[in-house]
Amino acid sequence: MKSAFKKEKEKELQLFSIDKVELITEKLIQHFPEAIKNYLKVCGYMNRLMPMNANVIWNENFLRDKPNSSWEALEALHFLSVDPIVRCMYVKSKNKPVSVKDSYKDQQGSLQKRLFDVFPLLNAGGKYITQSEQTTVFSEFMIIPGYIFQPYVWWDPIDSNKVKGTFTDERLRVKGIFHFNDEGLFTRFESNDRFYNRNGKYVKIPFSAFIESYKNQDGILIPEKIRAVWHFTKGDFEFF
Repeated sequence: MKSAFKKEKEKELQLFSIDKVELITEKLIQHFPEAIKNYLKVCGYMNRLMPMNANVIWNENFLRDKPNSSWEALEALHFLSVDPIVRCMYVKSKNKPVSVKDSYKDQQGSLQKRLFDVFPLLNAGGKYITQSEQTTVFSEFMIIPGYIFQPYVWWDPIDSNKVKGTFTDERLRVKGIFHFNDEGLFTRFESNDRFYNRNGKYVKIPFSAFIESYKNQDGILIPEKIRAVWHFTKGDFEFF
């Protein structure tokens, strides 16, 4: 699956045209909510070319699938594209011969799990996986700000530190709330549109992604540490 991830990434990069990239200017952001304007300014995106795709590199990755399970150290490859909308992530356990690839592309979500990167253990899709993958893409919009400017997303300010977003991809639609601190940095995404697999049954559970810290990369502040949490009625479950 690692080779499939690389091939998919290369295919999308070949379709990308630099001619589509705009400069982020005051005029371009004038109709955005103040919180999003401040974020773009504080992070250093103004008067730079709009990011439209990226290899997202995480130095350390840990995952668990149940509240009482132990953390698994992972090797992770992560690719995002704004136009067309693509998210692809490959993770491989550092302790077991198990790998997982999840993706969102062409209004379809998929989740694959394999032994030794070859033998199928899981091959899942359908409406619950698709909506969950779309919600995951949405949670990562601030990582690649090119997403912010696209016609498939609508922004509604809630207050000076919160913005409600609606992400529509053809017939598919998910919503979420983006939180920003007083310094202007994006700190949390929350949504009720993601599904959790509870013993083979998909149920909607409130989900959040938290940005714990940022780092400076070539003059731009980018997220450095992220946590992902399910909010169960009996308590929170941090899984990434």
